[in-house]
Amino acid sequence: MWIFRVFALRGDADQRPPPSSQQESGHRIRADLTTIKDFWRMKVTVARSLLIGTFLGILPGTGSTISSIISYNEAVRSSKTPEKFGTGVDEGIVAPEVANNAATGGSLVPTLTLGIPGSGTTAVILAAMISHGLTPGPLLFTSNSELVWGVLAAFLMANVLMLVVGLTAIWMVVKVLSIPGSVLNVFVFLLCVMGAFGINNNLIDVWIMLIFGLLGVVLEKYDYPLMPLVVGIILGPMIENALETGLIIYGSFWPFVTRPIGGTVLVLALIALAFPTLKHLYGRTFQRTN
Repeated sequence: MWIFRVFALRGDADQRPPPSSQQESGHRIRADLTTIKDFWRMKVTVARSLLIGTFLGILPGTGSTISSIISYNEAVRSSKTPEKFGTGVDEGIVAPEVANNAATGGSLVPTLTLGIPGSGTTAVILAAMISHGLTPGPLLFTSNSELVWGVLAAFLMANVLMLVVGLTAIWMVVKVLSIPGSVLNVFVFLLCVMGAFGINNNLIDVWIMLIFGLLGVVLEKYDYPLMPLVVGIILGPMIENALETGLIIYGSFWPFVTRPIGGTVLVLALIALAFPTLKHLYGRTFQRTN
């Protein structure tokens, strides 16, 4: 993600208008809240992002970052005006945020039912349960049902409080956009360097970040999408470890296809790959018939 941010710095510098031009035009940066009417207009995007976030949240180790990226990518692919994404269009904001919040709730499913943390946050919850002598799993719902309902109630209250805090803080956070890009990007770049160095306390990671940041600029110049690269960087080590574990247990690749969960994920991936092509062919056929 530090690599992605370094690449995005160039786009911010190119796209953000200078504060002087905003003042000359009399433009004021303000927060526009999304209304219920706007959500109803984007109901398909909201429903799709909700399903993606919940499903990926249930899968251990994926987390909200992956669900947000995939949800945004699917919103772009299914949009009739994909060129508007990246300019602040409502669907581009709602899609990743809905998936992000849905993944948080989905990550509780494997944590409470199987004792497998679905994210870093649920890993802390799992450790707290174990330290108090509780055993997360199916028996938790029968032996300590009041605790389970307490966790669910706390999760519901957290979402309500998050809405209140968000509505209160947005009027202050939006003021960040009034900071000149040349000043803000310097601080962001320093945070990127600190984050890359802090992973292993090694300067090599900083050079890797800079090299891949330049790679992102080249990819953008030739109209290559950056999201698949980011997803590959995040999921690559997880997939390698899971593949190695699966091969050790089963001794072949067939269980990845024949078992219900693996087969379902594979079918969904094939549908996601084939959908844009089928949509394009259907559109051309429909135009010819008319």
